[in-house]
Amino acid sequence: MKLRTRFTLLIGALAVGILLIAAVLVFIYQDNYLIRKTNEYHAIGVNEFAKACAASTRLKNAGEFLQFAFNVEYSTGMAYGAFYSPAGKPVFYSSPAVLTADINPLYLEAALKNDRQSEFSGREAGTGRSVQVRAKAVKAGKRTLGLAALFYYPDVLKTRRGIALRNGMRRFIWAGLIAVLPIFALAWYLGLYLTKPIYVLVDGARAVGKGDLDHRIQVGRSDEIGELADEFNKMAEKLHEVDRLKEEFMANITHELRSPTASIVGFSDMLLSGTAGQLSPKQEDWTETIKKSAQRLGGMINNILDIAKLESGMMKFAPEPVAAGDMVQETIALFQPLAAQGKIELSAKIQENVPDALVDPDSLQQVLINLLSNAVKFTPENGKVLVEVKEQKNGYIAVSVSDTGPGIPREALPKLFTKFFQAHKGNVKGTGLGLVICKGIIESQRGKIWVTSENGQGAIFSFTLPTE
Repeated sequence: MKLRTRFTLLIGALAVGILLIAAVLVFIYQDNYLIRKTNEYHAIGVNEFAKACAASTRLKNAGEFLQFAFNVEYSTGMAYGAFYSPAGKPVFYSSPAVLTADINPLYLEAALKNDRQSEFSGREAGTGRSVQVRAKAVKAGKRTLGLAALFYYPDVLKTRRGIALRNGMRRFIWAGLIAVLPIFALAWYLGLYLTKPIYVLVDGARAVGKGDLDHRIQVGRSDEIGELADEFNKMAEKLHEVDRLKEEFMANITHELRSPTASIVGFSDMLLSGTAGQLSPKQEDWTETIKKSAQRLGGMINNILDIAKLESGMMKFAPEPVAAGDMVQETIALFQPLAAQGKIELSAKIQENVPDALVDPDSLQQVLINLLSNAVKFTPENGKVLVEVKEQKNGYIAVSVSDTGPGIPREALPKLFTKFFQAHKGNVKGTGLGLVICKGIIESQRGKIWVTSENGQGAIFSFTLPTE
């Protein structure tokens, strides 16, 4: 997962977490608020109800009582109301259910003596349903006229409160979600702002890692990321200087080694020809070994010089139309004796009417020699090496060299075209420079080269060349 995405998700999750915590706090606050307000409404209702009961008692008419009871029932969720005599008997009531309400007489007696509101619970005898009673003594001076009582069903009050809570939380959550969307957008923008220069640094590191030591990055920042970019550029500059000194050293040392190497080969030939006298069989073997070692050293020096020329842009190419199929056939003919010696089937599969490749012929043959040499070298007895040539639709031809050798380990594939790297060290002789030269030659002439392989299943080296 990319850093920008993780940053956005982290900020978004933080915002959602804050929203959830806020929702819990709002829920608790709203629940307490509703309970407090309900108690306040009930307290006011009982006071007003007590006044209505006093008026009905004075007028000896239940009109005031019933009118108030009707209003309170719809405004506060009251189940029913009643006015009790000082003896604890219901005088006025809004519902016959009062007559079935099982109220402890001690509660009524205590409420009649209390100057403040009283609150107690009871149960309906018929239904067994719990009721909550809020009552207040009705007095005329010091004389107690009776008790005004409002009855509530606790389950109804809880349901009403739950509905109010759900409605309130639904509005809060929708508002929170609408607020979270801009937070996600802002987090995405901030993530882009913070990670964009990091991607620039990653691309720069990737370019330098591939050998482009002239690559520099510009992030246009004066903060820590800007400092990192400056240090990166300084590092690339130092690497470029070190690479230049290394290439200069390699060029100088290889030039100095070519002459003595050529002399060793020349004098070895003279000794083997008998010019300086007849050699014994053992002396001939030693001299032949000296000659082969000098030739191998000379080949390595030539490879290093070729790489130096490719990297410095000094290797000259003379592209011309070349029949790649004919070039493949000629190169295969050079390797047929070696393939026959190793009991290897070496063949070509060339598509008809393949257009000529626009390439330097000598460099093309050098690439084919390097690839076929590796293929024959790593293919066991009774194995097969196949060279294919076919046309592509984008103005290129494709050439591939496949073998039935041991293949290349997956972890070695990314390093295969780097200097001095050998996927199979063992007893196989090589310098680790041939594929680097192939890559330089092909890419210098607008082509591409790559390899596909599975360990134990052979390898296929492919490259493309332009036809125009």
